[in-house]
Amino acid sequence: MPRSPAAEFAYLERLPPEGALAYLKRRQKLAVTYSWQDLWEQEHTSKFTVSRLTRLDLLAAVRDGITASVNGDLTRRDWTRDTNALLKKAGWWGEIEVADPVTGETVTTKFDSARLRLIFDTNTRMSYAAGQWQRIEQSKTSHPYVRYITKRDERVREEHRSWDNLVLPVDDPFWKTHAPPNGYRCRCRISPMSRREYERRAAAGEIKTARPSEQTREYINKRTGEVTRVPEGIDPGFAYNPGMSADARANRDALIGSKLANAGPELASAAQTTRLTPELPDFDGQRPGLYDLPPILLTEIGSSSLSHAELIEQAKILFNQLREENLFNDDSGWLLGLNRKSYKKIADNTDQTSQELQAVGALEQLVRRAVVAEKHPDTRHQNEYVQSVFRLYAPLRIGDAIYRVKLTVKNLAQGNDRRKILHALDAVEIESAPLGTLPNSGKSAVGTGQPTTGRTITIDDLLRGAQRDDGTPFRK
Repeated sequence: MPRSPAAEFAYLERLPPEGALAYLKRRQKLAVTYSWQDLWEQEHTSKFTVSRLTRLDLLAAVRDGITASVNGDLTRRDWTRDTNALLKKAGWWGEIEVADPVTGETVTTKFDSARLRLIFDTNTRMSYAAGQWQRIEQSKTSHPYVRYITKRDERVREEHRSWDNLVLPVDDPFWKTHAPPNGYRCRCRISPMSRREYERRAAAGEIKTARPSEQTREYINKRTGEVTRVPEGIDPGFAYNPGMSADARANRDALIGSKLANAGPELASAAQTTRLTPELPDFDGQRPGLYDLPPILLTEIGSSSLSHAELIEQAKILFNQLREENLFNDDSGWLLGLNRKSYKKIADNTDQTSQELQAVGALEQLVRRAVVAEKHPDTRHQNEYVQSVFRLYAPLRIGDAIYRVKLTVKNLAQGNDRRKILHALDAVEIESAPLGTLPNSGKSAVGTGQPTTGRTITIDDLLRGAQRDDGTPFRK
C-alpha cells in the first residue's frame, strides 16, 4: 500500500544515513594541505584533508574512522580515543613543525583533544548536511519548503539569528550558499516543510517568508591571491551546499558514464583517449617549436622527514587513488592512464629516490603542467604494442631545491586494433640538473604572500643541461 506524503517523508527521515555515507565515500581522495585555504568549498566533496597532517596513512585512518562513526560503528568518544592513540604512537600528538611549501616557512601545528573534536564535528556535520539535502530533494513534492533553525541561545551568531525561522522554497538560490553548517562549530540546521504547514504558519506570522537581501564582503585567499565575495555571516570556505555540490558531481559522472556506455565500444574508447586540444605536430626526436611555448608553472611541495620505506607506503596510497581516474595533460590534451606496470615503476619501487617518491604526491599537478619535449620509437624493448615513447618535463621544488621531473609516456595500442591508443604514464624520474633562476624565488620573496601559481620557469631553463637517451645534450 503506498504511503501518504507525510508518511513517506517520515520513512525517509528514519533511513540509515546513506546520503552521509555516500558523501564520505566520494571523498576517498586524500589531499595534503598546509592551510585550510588550500582546499576550497566544493573541492571538499571529492577530497579529504586535515590541514598540516602530511602523513597519508594517518590521514586515511582519520577519514576511515569518521566514515565508520557516521555508519554507526563508532561513537565520537570511540573515534577520539582511537585517533588520539594513533597520533601519539606515530609521534603526531602535541605541537608538530612542518615546512609550508608556499611560504617556505616552518610552521607549527597542534594536535590535541580540542582539535580532534573540531575535525570530527566539522566533517560529520558536513556529511550529515549532504545526506539531509539528498532527502530534502527526494521529498520536495510533498515538502517543497525548507526552514532554517538555530539553537536560539547566546552562542548563536547574529546573522544566523536573523535567519531563524526563515522558510524558502527548496529550489531557492539562497540554499546554494546558506545551507548550514555556515562556519566552524555552527549548530544551525534546516528542516523540510509541507505546503499546508507553510501556508498555516505564514498566515499566523510564525515564520519569515521574504528572502533576505544578500550582503557580501571581499575575501582574499592568501594562498592563491584569488579575490572572492563571501556572504555576511558565513565563514570563508563554507559558502556552499555540500549536498548540492556532491549531487552535481555524482550526476555529472553518472551522465558521462551512461553516455559512454550507450556509445558503443569504439566510440567510447575514442572519447576516452582522444586529445582535447589540437594535435601535436608529427615529429621524432626533439619537438619543433618547443622553445616558443609559454613558461611552465612551478609545482611546490614541502620537504619530508619520512624514511624511504615510509615514503614508498605513501606513494602506494597516492598511486592507488590516482589510478581510479585519468590524469590530464594540458599541453597535449592527453588523458594519461596508470596500470600495473606503472605501479611497479612509480610507487612500489625501492630504486626510486626519496625525491621521486615525494613527487608522486604532486603527480596530478606535475602531469597537468608538464610539456611534451621528445618522441622516439621503443628501441630499447621493441614492444610491438608501443607505438611511441614520449618524454614530458615539469619543474618541481622540494623545500629549497628545484628539480626537473621527467615523465615517460607510452602510446600503447590496445589489443589488435592499432587505432585504439592508451596514453600510459610509464615512469617518473627526477633529474637534478641546474634549472636557472626563477622569478620571485629568492630569499627576500619568502613570506610575501606571492602565490605559488605566479612562479614559472622558461622551457629553456627547464631543459638546460638535460640529455637525450643517446647522451647528447638536449638544448636549443
